[in-house]
Amino acid sequence: MVGFSINLRFKLIYFYRIIILPEILFYLKATFLFLSLFTFTTVCFSQNFKRLQTQNLKGGYNGFSSFVDYDNNGYLDIFVTGVDFENRFSNAVFYKNNGDNSFTESAITNIPRVIYGDYAWADFDNNGTLDLLYSGTTSGFPADGITKVFQNIDNGCEFRELNISLPGRTNGSSLWADVDSDGLLDIFLTGYTPSNELKVEIYRNTGKGDFVNQNYSFIDDENTTTAFPGEIARLHDLDNDGKPDLVITSRAPNYFSFDIYKNLGDFKFEKVDIALPHITALAIDIGDVNNDNLADLVFTGSPNYSNNTGDGDGDFYVYINQGNLSFQNSFTNENDGVLQNDIELGDLNNDGYLDAINYGTGPWGTYSEITKIYLNNKDNTFREVNHNLPKGWSGGIELGDFDNDSDLDVLYYGRTTVPRDNEVTYIYENTLINNEVPFEILTGESCFCDSSVSFALNNDFDSIEWSFDDPLTGNQNKSSVNTPSHIFSMPGEYKIKATFSKGSLSNTLTKDILVTGPPVIKKPSDVFVCNNSTQNQYDLNALKDSEILDGLKKEDFKILFYGSFSDAENNLNRLPTPYNFQNKPSSIYVRVQSVTNSKCYSITSFGFTSQTPPEINTIADLITCDDDTDGQALFDISTLKSDLIGNQPNLDLELFYENGQQVTMPLPATLINQKPNAENLTARVTNTLTGCSTETFVQLVVSPLPIAHTLPDLIGCDDNNDGISEYFDTSQIETLVLNGQTGMEVTYYDAAGNMLPNPLPNPYTNSTANTETLTVRVSNTQSGCYAETLLTLHTAAQPQINQPAPRFACDAGNGYSSFDLTDLEQELIGSQTGLRITYTDANGTQMLAPLSTDFQNTTAWSQRINIRVENANNALCYSETYVDLEVNALPEVLIEDTFVICDNEPGLQLSRSETFDSWEWEDPAGSIISTTAEVYLTQEGTYTLSVGELQNGVLCTNSYSFRLERSQPPTITKVDFADWSDNNFIEISTIGDGEFEYSLDGSTWQDSRRFDYIKGGVYEVSVRDKAGCGFATKEVILVDYMKVFTPNGDGFNDYWQIEGAEAFPDAKIYIFNRFGKLLKELSPQATGWDGSFADQKLPSDDYWFHVDLGDGRIYKNHFTLKR
Repeated sequence: MVGFSINLRFKLIYFYRIIILPEILFYLKATFLFLSLFTFTTVCFSQNFKRLQTQNLKGGYNGFSSFVDYDNNGYLDIFVTGVDFENRFSNAVFYKNNGDNSFTESAITNIPRVIYGDYAWADFDNNGTLDLLYSGTTSGFPADGITKVFQNIDNGCEFRELNISLPGRTNGSSLWADVDSDGLLDIFLTGYTPSNELKVEIYRNTGKGDFVNQNYSFIDDENTTTAFPGEIARLHDLDNDGKPDLVITSRAPNYFSFDIYKNLGDFKFEKVDIALPHITALAIDIGDVNNDNLADLVFTGSPNYSNNTGDGDGDFYVYINQGNLSFQNSFTNENDGVLQNDIELGDLNNDGYLDAINYGTGPWGTYSEITKIYLNNKDNTFREVNHNLPKGWSGGIELGDFDNDSDLDVLYYGRTTVPRDNEVTYIYENTLINNEVPFEILTGESCFCDSSVSFALNNDFDSIEWSFDDPLTGNQNKSSVNTPSHIFSMPGEYKIKATFSKGSLSNTLTKDILVTGPPVIKKPSDVFVCNNSTQNQYDLNALKDSEILDGLKKEDFKILFYGSFSDAENNLNRLPTPYNFQNKPSSIYVRVQSVTNSKCYSITSFGFTSQTPPEINTIADLITCDDDTDGQALFDISTLKSDLIGNQPNLDLELFYENGQQVTMPLPATLINQKPNAENLTARVTNTLTGCSTETFVQLVVSPLPIAHTLPDLIGCDDNNDGISEYFDTSQIETLVLNGQTGMEVTYYDAAGNMLPNPLPNPYTNSTANTETLTVRVSNTQSGCYAETLLTLHTAAQPQINQPAPRFACDAGNGYSSFDLTDLEQELIGSQTGLRITYTDANGTQMLAPLSTDFQNTTAWSQRINIRVENANNALCYSETYVDLEVNALPEVLIEDTFVICDNEPGLQLSRSETFDSWEWEDPAGSIISTTAEVYLTQEGTYTLSVGELQNGVLCTNSYSFRLERSQPPTITKVDFADWSDNNFIEISTIGDGEFEYSLDGSTWQDSRRFDYIKGGVYEVSVRDKAGCGFATKEVILVDYMKVFTPNGDGFNDYWQIEGAEAFPDAKIYIFNRFGKLLKELSPQATGWDGSFADQKLPSDDYWFHVDLGDGRIYKNHFTLKR
């Protein structure tokens, strides 16, 4: 189980009252008699347990009993809560395992007694002891529901309620699980609110002793009810991805669900599409039953929604994990005990495979309670075996090795009938492995710091003699008490001896123990530190632990720090670590306590004095230009001291080169860096009175001269031949002159040295005709170092172009066609040279130039191509125009796809009203039969019509194909039909090559020759040619009857009659009631029966009929009369 606590379990118990009505009692007695006559046995072999003779353990009726090692001594103790019929306990109870098959009630009384709840044990605070998550109702009513966390203090000496707010829940599940995989156990709750609303909630563990609701919803709260039994949830890593997945059941009116949700992380879950049985009264445990490292599901439940008194329809299921959150049912066994039930998995026979125990109750008054043991067959199936465990109800079972003999024992709780006991907690020892004699000395430390230790052996014996290796205690150094306690005279190591006898056997056991008492610690020395602003936090444990412990083992103690003796004494207001000290003297109090007993502690203190170090101003780097490229330069440091410390008194400044060499004192006014290019000098400022110093770095930077890269000449477009151009493109000047250099500034100057605007305008206009030279300077913005280069500007003439004529083409499909544009460039520029032509579409996308002989437009019907003609030496010197491409639409003719004439017609004359420039009719043989708008068609087959239209000087043609078909009249060859059936139909078979349609009434026609789901009656089926070339009919009779009729006078179904009977004049029709009495004899020509007898309306019921059609066919059946 990944990210889980131990002992994660669920018990959901209910208290209710059953009232059995007399008629129900008769049924239960009959059922009991039937089951008594038919008894089946499926058990084999046996699994035996010996009940431990524990005295007066309080019972877990409607509550729960739990194995838990609450005192962390390696032996399972018992925790019990439940209904208190006998006024035996008012709070939940711990029973400490004495190790010798006996238990002693603990003095812990602050955990309230609850029922209808759940619990979970886990170390949520990661301190090595088990804490309790606990829910239920203290009264039996949801209004008194609680959910609490009790923190285990000092290995079970105390359970302290955590001061957090969790909602009270009953009849649900309370689970620890690391839902978000952060190493901290979160809380998962399901259950009912005081208003009987089901809630499913997750609370994130913050790691600071608090839990925060994640407000995540799994199910629709409004659709759930508190119907018996309640909801159950399990969290387990079902897909081995390291995150616990959710198994949950819920119920709504007339519906219940059993679902799996995959953990997606970050408190998000996704429902898995998996078919689990919809059952209620679910009891489930999860474990790897086939040892394939995948968690499987073992559960029992009932398919009946309402299960207040149980039922006999339950089953025991095993679903094997197939991986990827897929499960397969491998085993199902009849199991009638699904009321107040429980399932536990464990290896009961130590064969390495998980077995199962099922506890539950069958229907009251019919079935008795059950306790079943199923042993694992190691093939994904189980077998039931005999055992000697009792039967009970309103309780459950739990497995655990309480006697540490390597086999699983049974904790059994609830109420038993034979013998009658209202509230029991029994312990059954598994006899598979049995240690007959003691082999270990058990110890228990006192919950007080009094050097007291209790002792016991881990099995029973006849007599014993103890020796405590503590002669200073005189007569108290020995004892013959079975479970003695001894107060040791002083801390130290002791060898304990126990000489026991059992029958003829005697033996001596020994055990070395360490008795600590309050720790003996050393008072630490005071601390004096310079409280630098960057180092004002101190790890007190790292600073003082070793000195305080003075040789004691650090793992045995907690060392805590406080601001006062009172806080240390009461363990309040602990100082945080690391701790932020203020600039004032203070005392720190230290509490050293045992990790196993917080009441065993000592307190000491030490002083802490902090001094404020000198403050140093932040200064900019010292930068000098590298004129000779050797990486060294002379730096002015004459004002460095005042720059760093201002006018603070009593401060000295020292400088150190990067290699650690100190700059000579007193400091010179200038110095040369020793490390080329850049060097960090360490500047140390020391207070001459306190000795506290502060250091910082002074960065010396030898800045290399920047590079002003050579620039290409720029050419501007002169559109009026005056030597001046407004089109010089300066957009790349800065990029080219820097060539990747950063931290630089670029400035511009004219020939007279005047600074020009920065950045240089783009486009730029020259002020000197034809040619102008500018100076471009590149400066380092930090050092001010710079370099220069020249930029030359030349003017050039603008291209002269013609406006191209539009181009036209016929539509080749959807407004697209091909254009021959090879002559476009000649039309555009004539014989001019030194020009570059580019073409772009409406979106500015450049086209491949020159344009081709079969250029295809990319915009349907009409497209404009933009044209730019540039001076090849200067792209800013250009002229622009365009050419339009127009696509002529093809002539269109609306003509039928098919013309049909009857076989006896000689031909068909067609005349068109459209006016086109050309006509051409082609017959099926490929001959041209007309070149006008008229044609006479005689041959059957496919014809082609081609028409042409002259547009914008281009003749565009379009062709259409159509067929001429001759049709034969229809002939009915056969009529198939079915009557007196769930699907009465008529299916007509015909011959003829025409296109036909079919009808049953001569008015409604359809293309299908089959008519389904039709009433009985006399039909005249009809077939006709859709082109009007023929017609055929035939009579068909279907016999059937109405299944339901309603003689209420509304004009619909007021009479019952055999449908189609009118075609059988000799038919005899008789109507009877359910007792065989003749009610009516009908004539086939009659309207029908009106639902009366002897002038009295008969009630709604089923009635029977007998019909003899007179042709050998006889029918019998029944129908329903509804009013």
